[in-house]
Amino acid sequence: MINLSECKFGDRLKTRDGRMAVFLGKGYEYAEGFACPVKGEENSFSYMFYRRDGKVFYSAFGNKYDIVGKWEDEE
Repeated sequence: MINLSECKFGDRLKTRDGRMAVFLGKGYEYAEGFACPVKGEENSFSYMFYRRDGKVFYSAFGNKYDIVGKWEDEE
């Protein structure tokens, strides 16, 4: 399980559906939330906010954008 409060700026993370997200830092001033852009189709991205455990704040997207771990380069 991931703990986003242990991540640092620029860490590459992996979503449940295999997309790359990049950790930016704390996203909310008054709540424990973290901001990460998530790779979309082609050159697009979505800017998502997460709880400490990697679950997305907004459930409109379901759980496919939940962070499940760190990105590991596949070479």
